[in-house]
Amino acid sequence: MKERTKKLIIELHQATSLVRSLEIEKMFPKLFKEVEQALIEEANKRGFKKGVIANLTHCGHRNSRAEILNENYRYNGRYLSIDNFIIFEKGKWAEIIKQTITKEEAEKQLGKTILN
Repeated sequence: MKERTKKLIIELHQATSLVRSLEIEKMFPKLFKEVEQALIEEANKRGFKKGVIANLTHCGHRNSRAEILNENYRYNGRYLSIDNFIIFEKGKWAEIIKQTITKEEAEKQLGKTILN
């Protein structure tokens, strides 16, 4: 990620209001789009996609465990959302919940030996 993109992300997320972040978007539309694209690329690298279950923020409720049903990203200068769930806000990413575990992990959790 370019240094100026990082600086703009910091400025946008330190903006005191959504109005201020929208003003920044109007003043620097190309940079704003660059930030949005960089965050979407990072979200894809982290595994946010259709079918993933994560602890997300929805309608002000933090840590709502939900399945992502589509890949419609939205960035407003304050947060990045997917499927109307916030996945990035104030420098923090939502937690993806691991859906599969190894045989060893299952045995440890169950306190049993799993036979083949």
